Amino acid sequence: MSAPLTEPELLDALARGVRVVLPNPRAARTLRRAFDDRQRATGVAAWEPAPALSWSDWTRSLWSGLVAAGLELRLLLNSAQEHILWREVITSSTTRSLTSPDSLAELARSAFHLAAAHNAVARLRSTATTSDNRTFAAWAESFTRLCAGQNCLPAAQLEDALRTHALAGSLSLDSPILLAGFSNPANPEDLTPAQSALLEALRSTNASRSANGPIEIAELTVPADPTAVRAHTIAPTPREELQLAAHWLRRFLEKHTTTTHTPRIAVLLPQPEPDRAELDSIFREILAPELEPITADLSAAPWEFVAGSPLASQPMTTAALDLLRWTRSPLPLERVSALLRSPFFGSAATRLAAARFDAHLLRRNLSLVPELTLDAVRRLSAQQARSNDSFLSPIPWLQPIADLLARPQTSTRTFADWAEHFRSILRAAGWPANSASSREPTASEFETSRAWDSTLDLLSTLDFRGRRVPFAEALQPLERLVQTARVSSPFAHAPIQIMSPSEAEGSVFDAVLLLHATDDSWPEPQHLHPLLGWPLQREFDLPGADAALDATRARTRAESLLARSTHILITGAQTNADGELRPSPLLRHLNLTPTQPSALITLPPPTSPLTEDLIPDTTPLPPLPSPTLRGGATVLKQQAACGFLAFAELRLNATSPEPTALGLDPSDRGNLVHRALEDFWKNTHSQAELRSLTAEERNRRLDHAIDFAFTKVAPAAELWSAAYIALQRERLRDLLSRWLDFELQRAPFTVLSNETKQDFDIGPLHLSLRPDRIDQVEGGLALVDYKTGASAKPANWLGDRPDDPQLPLYALRTEPHQLKGLFFARLRPGKEMGWLGLASDASALSALKPRDYADLDARIDEWRTVLTTLAHNFASGRADVSPKSYAVNCRRCGQRLLCRLDPSSLLTTDEDDPDESNENPEDADG
Repeated sequence: MSAPLTEPELLDALARGVRVVLPNPRAARTLRRAFDDRQRATGVAAWEPAPALSWSDWTRSLWSGLVAAGLELRLLLNSAQEHILWREVITSSTTRSLTSPDSLAELARSAFHLAAAHNAVARLRSTATTSDNRTFAAWAESFTRLCAGQNCLPAAQLEDALRTHALAGSLSLDSPILLAGFSNPANPEDLTPAQSALLEALRSTNASRSANGPIEIAELTVPADPTAVRAHTIAPTPREELQLAAHWLRRFLEKHTTTTHTPRIAVLLPQPEPDRAELDSIFREILAPELEPITADLSAAPWEFVAGSPLASQPMTTAALDLLRWTRSPLPLERVSALLRSPFFGSAATRLAAARFDAHLLRRNLSLVPELTLDAVRRLSAQQARSNDSFLSPIPWLQPIADLLARPQTSTRTFADWAEHFRSILRAAGWPANSASSREPTASEFETSRAWDSTLDLLSTLDFRGRRVPFAEALQPLERLVQTARVSSPFAHAPIQIMSPSEAEGSVFDAVLLLHATDDSWPEPQHLHPLLGWPLQREFDLPGADAALDATRARTRAESLLARSTHILITGAQTNADGELRPSPLLRHLNLTPTQPSALITLPPPTSPLTEDLIPDTTPLPPLPSPTLRGGATVLKQQAACGFLAFAELRLNATSPEPTALGLDPSDRGNLVHRALEDFWKNTHSQAELRSLTAEERNRRLDHAIDFAFTKVAPAAELWSAAYIALQRERLRDLLSRWLDFELQRAPFTVLSNETKQDFDIGPLHLSLRPDRIDQVEGGLALVDYKTGASAKPANWLGDRPDDPQLPLYALRTEPHQLKGLFFARLRPGKEMGWLGLASDASALSALKPRDYADLDARIDEWRTVLTTLAHNFASGRADVSPKSYAVNCRRCGQRLLCRLDPSSLLTTDEDDPDESNENPEDADG
């Protein structure tokens, strides 16, 4: 044991050729960077990389030397390879159904590593006291035999294998070794028994080789600073604790950052991941408010999470895995839609084509089966693009994938071959970006791509057994590896490093800020391993077996942390959502000053309230490009509902895709009714003709009408089941058959017009209308509008802002005294089926009640005034946000992202909730 060393002394040792071994890869990486910075500052143009390694990298390098010298032929297993063997042992040793063999394999692997680190593998069976302990002991024996038969070495037994070589004289050191940064390396208990045994063997082997120098062990420390902050404090709540931390960090950075030195700060949390989102939000607000805008470059953030983020949580990874799954099996419709709209496939131009295909075809495709294959979507895209009247383009990246999959392939391959196949599929789709893409990957996406490639490389190492596997057996371990892989932070070398206390081992800091120092969080509770016997864990002093020993170890690690930091602040919260919290018992043993939060930071003065500047919006909008509009009566309907809604959807074309549904949604069923009645009245011209039909002829015409209605369903026939189609046809037949009986009960009529397009001028607008039906009745005309929803009622025609101005608009085309009635033909099963409307007398519809008779000529004059005003408002750009009813007009409005309406105004009670049962809320006007 040598005297404590500072970081400059470690750098001097590296310059002399001493190999420095540290507890973890992060500490080694930080020391190498510090060495590079010092070499660069001295003006050196080139230098050898610093020989600073983590313990695991150092022992693996010793093993690689034995392999290179031909002294070892065994394969040193990585974590993925060990998992495969453990999984095989577990699944082959039991006939019971295992809910998660992968989770059990990881649990067994951790138990084996723990036992091997304490040289306790040989005692597993003799110390087993429960059924689980005995089962694991049997698994461990099978695993050991399997490794020996495969000529492999588990990573857990690496130290023991190196010790054997050292004692045999076949392993020697080629440079002095300095162990630094361990909590208390002078105490053998701080190192595992396997580590201590390896060091002792190396010392005895190299004792007579003075040229290589001894193996030294040293603590890391920082120079004492009497002005340094070394305190602990309590904040009222966890959120206020995080805010206190952010303000203290900002003050520390402002005070200690110079042109030549940026302080290294560690923010330690027992478990960083649960606080990640809230901590990131608070740090943005207090440390870097310039990063609040969504367009800000986050690579300039002064903090980073050392552990990175899970690879499986990245959108790029989700898209890649879904695409690989899609090449072999169908995906749910919503995931297919997400893939087509993903920014990680194809170029900017192809993504626009894919988004159009998704919005205008895939989402409107009448689909019963909730899954789609890649080939079905590719054929649908190509078929639609070939249509003469289609504005859609084929999705280009689907065809290269289809060509790749069409090549002759074997059903089984090696893992390395499958890894390259996966890469080929993603390259064919342009993932994550290609040369034609106008969007460069972000720093986070670049790191995700690197982590993905590393994971595929790890998948390739599963070929160590020489097996060939099918696609599913290659994809399954890839999905598992993605779950365990991490994406390195792209914010390299940020001054604030957020990590767990164990990740801080082996590093020195200008300041350490330890959060959540409560008795249930710090030190982290130690637990017995469920697969190891209690006698074994007690005999070998495993973590969790002796509370007093665990407390001593935690105190040692805390004292080491204090020795490696100039400034240190430990914080906790007084209460949280579960109740009152108690400070960590470790604080009683540390020489820290209790401090009030107000003494640590000076909060910035409260910002003055913003003054409101009202700027009148009097700038006139440009005139309509043309008075001819698409949408028919929908223009006036939306203008009546909300001027901004009409402006956004009909002048800005800011429409949102309709939600998808399985099978026929209410709107689809309403359209089927319209098409079937259109065909029926095209062949049956009057009530008299309907009355004269025999039952057989009536059924024949009805069948023909239903066939006509279902013609648009034909292109999607492969996605449907025959039983579902038959059921929908039968439903439509029953509905129309009952409705025709209602047609026979009204006054005589002749069908003059049936879904016929008509042009009409209203104010400055030129609209194209398509009335459902115009009937000739005694003394005039009757207008009929089919409705399959429950909300149709004549009250929707009234007022200055009518909810449904369609029939009133049609009424304006009639001559004085010509209109005898306007009717909703409500085609709904049961008692809701019937006629609703207004009539001048009983000549048009005798089923109406007296209250439904009105002076239609007077009503037409009112409607002309109202609808003309709405037309002028739309044409002049009247786009004020003025919904007629928040509950009805705003609740499902697709323009909420553009609208400036206060969202709190949308809160409605059940009594205010609009009727949502309307099957066909917007009937097409043409």
